[in-house]
Amino acid sequence: MARPTDGRYTQPMNSTSNSGEDTLATDTQALFDPIDKAVTAALHDNHIYPISSYGWLDAYTADPKMIGHAMWQTEPPFEFSYGTESEQSEPTEYQRYLTILGADFEGLMELACNSLGIVLWRQNETIVDHFGDNAKFWSHYTGTLLILSMASDRLRDFFVMAYFNVNFTKYRSQKREFRGPFVESRLSPRGVGTQLKKLLPLVEEIQKNRSIRNKLVHEVATRSGKMNQSLFNSRRKALGKEPIREAKQSWGKWKQEVAREIKDSGRYLSGWYNTLVSASNLVFEIEHRLRKKRQRGA
Repeated sequence: MARPTDGRYTQPMNSTSNSGEDTLATDTQALFDPIDKAVTAALHDNHIYPISSYGWLDAYTADPKMIGHAMWQTEPPFEFSYGTESEQSEPTEYQRYLTILGADFEGLMELACNSLGIVLWRQNETIVDHFGDNAKFWSHYTGTLLILSMASDRLRDFFVMAYFNVNFTKYRSQKREFRGPFVESRLSPRGVGTQLKKLLPLVEEIQKNRSIRNKLVHEVATRSGKMNQSLFNSRRKALGKEPIREAKQSWGKWKQEVAREIKDSGRYLSGWYNTLVSASNLVFEIEHRLRKKRQRGA
């Protein structure tokens, strides 16, 4: 909310206190700036970019490989135009629903991108804690995993409304599987068969990611227990042998396994994010083409 412009805020009551707050804010930002730059570099190194940056070769030329994103950005189902001569009539249920779902999807993808950046930045962090498990990495990993799952759900809901002209709550009463509406759409291509053919393999990948989501979260939540189980196993093997040497070997194997899991997990999340970028490009293109077709009365 903007501050009132009646003069009440023109002069701080305590300029010394305000100066201190400004200094603190500056100092805090100085701490965040190098982290933000490092996180952005980690994203770019892994070819991850904000969802809003897709769709264009330059400021004026749409990317033919990401035309759906360009269509969504320049010709959405409804455009707000308060107080202008081009004020539109009240949006239809279709326009309202898709506008909200599309904004939800973009917002979740922005969250996922920011969270994934921290995951990719921390995956190369030198582990200094005693157990060497990089708990901070796994906390951001779990958050990114859940955000990507929610973004997947929003994209499916958007597709259901765009293709079947019904919200997912009504559609869900008959169809349970994530890929269900996408598979059903192939039975009636409606002039977007090429896009649907490209979309289905991406949908299968998203469904696989969603199906193992809970398993992955459980694995992260029980990492400490598994680590202690490994210690017990190494202790049992060391009986009658050289315990210190056996323990060091077991510990070395554990740290190597953790490093491998961290790398694999970063790649897994990056793959899911990019799959959603490609899938949403096709979903946005399908919605745009079907909408134009309805407007022509075809």
